[in-house]
Amino acid sequence: MATMPTLGSESREVVAWRAWGDEALAEARRADKPVLLVITDPACEPCRDEESGATNHEDTAHLENAGFVAVAVDRFDRPDLGDLYASLLDVPRAEQGGALVVFLLPDGRSFAAQWGLWRSDRDTSPGLRTLATRRLSEFRHDRAGAEAGAARNMERLRRAQRSDPPRAPLGRDVVDAALEGLAESFDATIPPGAPRFLLEENSRRPNPAALRIAAAALDRMAASPAGRSRDVLWLDAVSLRALAQSYAATGSAAHRAAAEALATRIAIEMRDARGGFVALRPTEAGAADDRVIAGWNGLAIGALATTGSLLGRPSDIEAAAEAAARVRERLGPPASLRHSARGGTAGGPAFLDDYVDLADGLLDLHVATGESRWLTEAVALVEAAVGRFLDPVDGGFFTTDSAHAPVPVRLKQAFDVPLPSPNGVMARVLLRLDRATGERRYGELARATVEAFRGDLQRAPRGMETLVGAAAEVLATGEGGMEDTRARPARQRVGPVSLEASLSSARVAAGGSLEARLHLGIAEGWRVVARDPGVKDLLGLAVSVLGEGLTNEGPRYPEPRQERGPWDTGAVSVYAGEATITVPLRVSPRRRPGDLRVGLRVVFQPCDASGCKPPLSAHLEVPVTVEPAP
Repeated sequence: MATMPTLGSESREVVAWRAWGDEALAEARRADKPVLLVITDPACEPCRDEESGATNHEDTAHLENAGFVAVAVDRFDRPDLGDLYASLLDVPRAEQGGALVVFLLPDGRSFAAQWGLWRSDRDTSPGLRTLATRRLSEFRHDRAGAEAGAARNMERLRRAQRSDPPRAPLGRDVVDAALEGLAESFDATIPPGAPRFLLEENSRRPNPAALRIAAAALDRMAASPAGRSRDVLWLDAVSLRALAQSYAATGSAAHRAAAEALATRIAIEMRDARGGFVALRPTEAGAADDRVIAGWNGLAIGALATTGSLLGRPSDIEAAAEAAARVRERLGPPASLRHSARGGTAGGPAFLDDYVDLADGLLDLHVATGESRWLTEAVALVEAAVGRFLDPVDGGFFTTDSAHAPVPVRLKQAFDVPLPSPNGVMARVLLRLDRATGERRYGELARATVEAFRGDLQRAPRGMETLVGAAAEVLATGEGGMEDTRARPARQRVGPVSLEASLSSARVAAGGSLEARLHLGIAEGWRVVARDPGVKDLLGLAVSVLGEGLTNEGPRYPEPRQERGPWDTGAVSVYAGEATITVPLRVSPRRRPGDLRVGLRVVFQPCDASGCKPPLSAHLEVPVTVEPAP
């Protein structure tokens, strides 16, 4: 028998919990009993006492033991079951929490489900005893009704795995609709993965609005004190990457400080003694969950490699590389990768997201270090995932394969709920491999993956930001998936401002330093809002530097002047005439010799006597030759 996952072995267990699997369903068929499936959420600290009281009440426990085959599942171990059965309930993700209670017929088909596991009845949510009594009565006295409900639910589960029919060829309208949806929720909490999509979309096509929405969401994150949700590794990792990317794009000191604090916290407080990072950090309210989960570690490895590169923190790259090596040792080779490890014991078979999130993180590590072994291991993971999870009929990738049986329907996840969609990450990784290896088949498979969900993307891209980001990259790179390699100019005129990018040297050794400069020539009668405007609702000048293997300490902006503008906002910090922004750069000592394009991206808001205009942006590039380290 199993213990209730959230209660631990020290709890007073009075329910005969079984583990999920063929044996539990076989027992239900032999006894002709329904299955009471409880999928718990280990991250929900406040749920523990409530769930313990609900399941360990003697009368309720007697009902469960006598009337049901009781099965307990830990959502960290079987995220696919939680995601699959959650689709039966029309409950917004923000309102989901705690245990998911599912009632199954002996053959494994679900005929009812509910979020929450309560000791007693509350409002419209019945307590466990009331709920179990109703469902057992339905099973015994209205079997036909239960069968009909199970048939409807099975069809609903199957339908949820099929994309809507496409309306038109894949186009930019999908990306624009996703951006519009996020803009409409500007003042609300946006999904955890949305800032990355917004920042990378701004990198593909300068988009001040996208940058502003991402920065606002990350401002809230940087300003808020650490809370329970920040103790979960996957969410910490997603947040860390976005904060580092935002700093690179905007130069926000607050985002850099938040990223540095979070990177230190992950690298030190969430490190497992055997290697890798644990699922939950210990808090005053509860102990750590010391499972090392493959996909979550992939997210953390990628985030630390990114902060190491963008913030000039070599210790983060070292922590990512050490974790990558140890995790791969503990979880086995790609063909038989395990989902998790606890101590010296490996867990069940890996899911699609374990493969793709780990591959994505290894590719980030490859970029940060220049070491080919991380690229080689990423390729091996992707090849194994294609063999295990590809849907050869309808396209896209399943979350599970036969190793995860029994499952009523194979989940095919396109939405971020709230972890990044594994199909979206797979498409992104395939595009990265296309560029890194030159093998066009990866780009072709990436496009096919996006196309498999084209109907859903066209109908409602909100909540599919990871897949939308992959679609945007497919559209930007063309049919074959290869990136447009044409250089951008070093001089541009955008609106009333002429811009010129330059470097302090045309050649630099690996490990050496140089300075990037961006000169703004501002037309007479015009002003450019400075980095810190001093008033609300104006967008400050932001300069970021792009280039593989470059780190920087942030742009250095000249001292602005204070003017009281005609737009009736009080004194505003502005630049007039001309201004030069400098960015000290350092080339990674691991950067391979050869040509490198240093990109400077700028977003600015111009103003004249009639008021401030919409923000404008530009992307300039300057070549530099990287020489071998001395």
